[in-house]
Amino acid sequence: MNLLYNDLVAACSRIEEKWLKFDNACEYFPSIVWEETERLDLTEFGKVSNQLKLLDHHSVRLNQQLSTFSDMYFQIYNNGRFMVEILNWHGGHVNVHDHDFSAVQFQLKGDSLNVIYDFTESGPHDGALQFGDLKVRNAEIWKEGSRSVVRSGAIDPHGVFHLGRPTTSLLIRTLPTPRLGAQSNYFPTLKAHYNVSTTVQRKRLTGLNLLWTENRAEFHRLFEKFLGEQSLAENFFMMVKFGSRIFQSSDVGIASKFAARGAKESLLVQSVAYNNGIDFFKNKTNEFSEGSQDLRLALFAISAATSRENFNKIKEDLAERSLSINESFQLEKFKLTLSSRDRKLANQYLRLFGMEQKESCHAIV
Repeated sequence: MNLLYNDLVAACSRIEEKWLKFDNACEYFPSIVWEETERLDLTEFGKVSNQLKLLDHHSVRLNQQLSTFSDMYFQIYNNGRFMVEILNWHGGHVNVHDHDFSAVQFQLKGDSLNVIYDFTESGPHDGALQFGDLKVRNAEIWKEGSRSVVRSGAIDPHGVFHLGRPTTSLLIRTLPTPRLGAQSNYFPTLKAHYNVSTTVQRKRLTGLNLLWTENRAEFHRLFEKFLGEQSLAENFFMMVKFGSRIFQSSDVGIASKFAARGAKESLLVQSVAYNNGIDFFKNKTNEFSEGSQDLRLALFAISAATSRENFNKIKEDLAERSLSINESFQLEKFKLTLSSRDRKLANQYLRLFGMEQKESCHAIV
């Protein structure tokens, strides 16, 4: 690993020298990285055992930091202008997002479904929220051993769905670029950035989470109190974090009463419901770590789509790459593995997505 690490550091030195000629503008960074890593085989960095061996390097030890982005985040280089990070995915996932940096991404282990979206704004910003419509632009498979460019800003919001388990990627990327503002996460009816995720807000969520199991009546009282005091963005963050729990029969009144306040509140609750469906299919898919790749692809495509129109676009793009999805067959196969409760939930979310099957379904919102 020492030789490979030294080769990477040497490549980073060349990247730094060339990038300086472009005043360290993030727009030029990917093309420089692409050229300087053309002959560099980074595959061995994809092994967790090799990553741990790198901790023998003093500089690598100093670069380690806590991060919830991936199941094990590992930073191996940082010169104050750009960094090299490794993302180890063993079932974890993140929302559709854009980037406050530019990069080249290396798929070291496993395949992933990458879906790029267009977001059309409707109306003015509401604090940290922007309402609009999310449509699939294109879909592709990141194959093990491939590279891809990450463009900065809101140009290419995307979602990555890890078909392989584990899946490991390495990014040579710029540090966050302040002029681009905060990264946004995207949902079917809005996009949001999480600047509202303060220490106080997270403490509220932790306390509410405890009350949900200890004292449901007090949980309801305080949850509704906070909904009346907070901004829309804070309310959205709180409701997303509680996910499907506030749609349970004993708690659904919280969401329905909030949605009845107005059009924005209704769209916010709708996005929470969509996100619950996305998480349902993602989490269930990850239970099939040893299952059929066709099944995992179909379920992840449904999770990425959240509408029949988007799903058809994903199917078309993958068909051009000789990959077919038989969603009817795969869904029936999937439902046979579910409990009666989860089968009902699957049907409800499929109806919300406009992709219901023959079984009778009931609306969620």
